[in-house]
Amino acid sequence: MRHGQFILAFVLLGILPLRAQVAKEGSPVSWNLPALGFPIYREPIDALPLHDLYQEDNESIGLKTESFRFASAVAVDFSTAHHGTWRNLPNGDRIWVLAMECPNALALSVEFAHLDIPEGGTVYLYNPDRSDFAGPFTDAHRRIRAITGTAPIRGRSLVVEYYEPFSQRGRGELVISSVARSYRPVNSIPAMPGNDCAEVLTGDHQGLSDAVLLLLTDHAQRAMTGTLVNNTRYDGEPYVITALQGLAGDPSSLVFVHGVKGGCPDDEVCWDRFVSGAELMFEDNPTGIALLRLLQAPGTSWKSYVAGWSTEDPGLGWYSTIQHAYAAPQTVARVFTTPTMGDGSFSQMLKVNGWNMGNTFTGSLGSPLFNPRGQLIGIFSDGESSCLQASGDFFCSFSQAWSWLEPFLDPIEGNNANIAGFYPAFDLSPDSRSPEEALILFPNPASDVVRIQNESDESIARVELLDSAGRVMRSWDGGVPVFSLDDVAPGHYVMLIYQSSLVSRKQLIVR
Repeated sequence: MRHGQFILAFVLLGILPLRAQVAKEGSPVSWNLPALGFPIYREPIDALPLHDLYQEDNESIGLKTESFRFASAVAVDFSTAHHGTWRNLPNGDRIWVLAMECPNALALSVEFAHLDIPEGGTVYLYNPDRSDFAGPFTDAHRRIRAITGTAPIRGRSLVVEYYEPFSQRGRGELVISSVARSYRPVNSIPAMPGNDCAEVLTGDHQGLSDAVLLLLTDHAQRAMTGTLVNNTRYDGEPYVITALQGLAGDPSSLVFVHGVKGGCPDDEVCWDRFVSGAELMFEDNPTGIALLRLLQAPGTSWKSYVAGWSTEDPGLGWYSTIQHAYAAPQTVARVFTTPTMGDGSFSQMLKVNGWNMGNTFTGSLGSPLFNPRGQLIGIFSDGESSCLQASGDFFCSFSQAWSWLEPFLDPIEGNNANIAGFYPAFDLSPDSRSPEEALILFPNPASDVVRIQNESDESIARVELLDSAGRVMRSWDGGVPVFSLDDVAPGHYVMLIYQSSLVSRKQLIVR
């Protein structure tokens, strides 16, 4: 697996969504109808090569530098045009149903390469006995030629159902490009030597835990941890900070699962609330930190927390990390000794020399390190500690990456050394967005071209590309939404987007 690299595969005609949060709401149309009365075709999915997968895992099961693999993805090409079954309803509406089955999978998830849902349409995912489902996806999740990831639905069979109103007949299309087959249970830390000291969350950490997300990467085959972080505007901008080395795949395919804190039956996956997709705002290879922005904020009813942060030297007190080790519900590790600065996999990292309670494990990658005031100061990257021995665990230093994080997390330029966290009332509906937020830059990072998706009411007059010294490197007519980056050197840039009433600034990474 290649660490620290996103494989960006946006197509120039792609459209990024404004809202992509998914929870268990309502029910599929077919559940409220009499028996469908027609056969549902099942697409067979190759069985998991369990022996080979376990053998590969044994070579890296103790490594903390990698995300945790719990599933194996297979490429497919299923679409509403050529697969599944359509049924016309008496009022002219219709539904499309496709079932998939993998004989030895514990759970299944899909990636949509094309998710074009018209107004009034819905898409649900569920298992045949209806004990687990996700949805609805609606026209708010519309992504044309851009990837949409999903969280797993438990069981060896998965049904995808698309409902299309009569007024929108023929306007929707689904293309499924990948199916991830879960082969490891993720309901708890595996029982094995060195794992018996995992600590469950206590009341002292419940607030901070609401900021910690289970992050699915690499076509939903692997899991790591990410954390929602606050900014000095206190506006609930859904920034997520994590470890760069664990990210793989198109950033629009990442899945962020909220509230995985236990209570799931044995051998079952219960990831009910998730956000699909993000854009990469910043990556810093020297420090190993990545900053993402969710394409949609978590639902207000989810009660998500955005963590505060600090760039100041750590003080005395209890330090803690909250993690989704082994893709399991959250556990915590605590230490009373002040972390020290040391050289790890990346330059100048925070080092914890053994934990007083709990520990880190495989899959802890990306977990936050909180200081005694509950502020984020580091991101887990590597370590050799276990329940059997006290050894060093390394965290990427938040303060070391501050010069790159500052434009995003201190937008008011208040020179803040630390801020508190809070519970925002997330609302990123089109009516609540600022004009600048209605301009979406993608792909980002970019190499050959960059596109601006203009969701505002004003046209774009001119676009300029500035280097880190503020020099204008390129200037384009805003009438064309695709901008060539030929002969632009790799680096960090600012795009100035001129409209009649304002000038917007967007960070751009060129590779």
